[in-house]
Amino acid sequence: MTLSGRIAQRSLEAVRDRADLVELVEARTGPGRRSAGQVMLRCPFHEERTPSFHVHPVEKLYTCFGCGEKGGLFDFVRRIENLTFPEAVEWLADRYGVELEREDLTPEDQARIDRTKKVDALLDDVATFYERYLESAEEAGSARAYLVERGIAAASIERFRLGFAPDDWDRVAGAAQRKGYTAQLLIDAGVSSSGRRGPIDRFRGRITFPLCDARGRVRGFGARVMAGGEGPKYLNSPESELFKKSRLLYGLHLARAAIAKRHRAIVVEGYTDVIALHAAGFEEAVAAMGTSLTEEQVRELRRLADLVFLCFDADAAGQEAALRGMAIAERSGLRVRIVALPAGEDPADILIRGGDAFEAALAAALPVLAFRIDRALALVGSDGADAAYAACRQALAATAAGPERDAQVRRVAGVLRLSRESEAMLVPGRLRLPRGGARERARPESRDRRPDARLRLLAACLVAREAPDEAVDDALATWIRARVAAPTASPPAACEGDAARILAYAAEYGEGDDALRAARAAAENLRVATGIWELDDAIASLKAMLESTEYTRDSQIELSRLKRERAVLKDRLARGGAA
Repeated sequence: MTLSGRIAQRSLEAVRDRADLVELVEARTGPGRRSAGQVMLRCPFHEERTPSFHVHPVEKLYTCFGCGEKGGLFDFVRRIENLTFPEAVEWLADRYGVELEREDLTPEDQARIDRTKKVDALLDDVATFYERYLESAEEAGSARAYLVERGIAAASIERFRLGFAPDDWDRVAGAAQRKGYTAQLLIDAGVSSSGRRGPIDRFRGRITFPLCDARGRVRGFGARVMAGGEGPKYLNSPESELFKKSRLLYGLHLARAAIAKRHRAIVVEGYTDVIALHAAGFEEAVAAMGTSLTEEQVRELRRLADLVFLCFDADAAGQEAALRGMAIAERSGLRVRIVALPAGEDPADILIRGGDAFEAALAAALPVLAFRIDRALALVGSDGADAAYAACRQALAATAAGPERDAQVRRVAGVLRLSRESEAMLVPGRLRLPRGGARERARPESRDRRPDARLRLLAACLVAREAPDEAVDDALATWIRARVAAPTASPPAACEGDAARILAYAAEYGEGDDALRAARAAAENLRVATGIWELDDAIASLKAMLESTEYTRDSQIELSRLKRERAVLKDRLARGGAA
């Protein structure tokens, strides 16, 4: 929610007075050592063994003599949480219970603030009602028994604020209205649905799981049906301005400190998996609020750690979820590992064998490429070796050159018993035959430039007001076409990072006729360069066949044709200027 009003100076001072910088740093690094009025800790901004991060508790200032980071209370929160200044103040105010005052608010903003406060209070009151009902109501006996059966102890029930909703039509709605909450507020908050005689309780007869944001504020509920109950197994609050499933990670408010301290996050599928992992000491565990990680969830994790373990079911749906999530996570710069769960087991099942068993599963987690190759090689049994080869080739071609890719190439060649020629063609356009020499090697620097060149091409199209080639039909190209027609078109949610780079490249052209001419020239050059790279791939593949039994006279004729076509494009590129 964007507000026009400024945070009052007295509120800033109140936040600064109440907040404890040492406590905030120690939550990330562990206890520090007090000496001469300072606290010395390991730096939360870089890896080190000897503490070089000095905090002055009274002045609330910090300096790292290792990496040079320095600043004050608000600087630390902005840097560590990746927040703007107002967001950092709000974050600290929430943590330390300071009521923020704002100046110069419009009436609309004040109304929105007042309404949000009412919804916040309502959701917290409802969560408390559910908690107490689970604890003491006779009707909740079966729910308590179910939680005991799942191994969820009283401490975990309290920590995660689990509750139970009465199996009445309007018990919660009636209690809330008696406290002064309106029927419309109950419906807007997702606690109730509209009934013929007024609001009716949404989560009747279900175990409730409060769904909190990163600051621990209740934003909605997930509710599990009891045995013999009606409706879906899990029922969530409806999407609203306040509750957006794609933005939340279950348990993040309780996992933040552990994620930051251990520099890793464990992402699982279910609420009870998170609860079981926390109870077993894996407090860095959170759950995705759907079948896959989203851009918003990844951004939250990226603020705290650089390594994420994706721990999904071994079934096809679980693996597809892992694939989608790891693609988003890798684009953000996170290191990703895939935890392979045994068929039919979830993390809670592994924990029955002890924490060491789950830690061993984490230690055996696969890098992304190894996971993809595992799935590809599994096709041998169902679709045959050719299908497995094609899938492996696709996975390897999408991966940057490096030791991991080379290791997987050797692995695929061994499992599929490939000839040298077939192994050489696992990565399109890359020659591995020794006779080629330096002159015949592929140009990895050109291929490494391709993703960036494509973004630059789309940026040039945007500046030149030219729609990308209709043959290119992915989300980014579709967005550029829409933006050429309407400059306010929003970027695709799954490609925000690439969209930001496109806009940054577009800004380099400036404005006016000169920018338009430069963008048109650049777009043409980049199209030609892309054509040359595609021909390079085709030529390299034909050259790789030189010593194979598949090589024919037709192959030689095709090779000559491709070389002539490449020469024409190179001449055209030279006359038009370098790409």
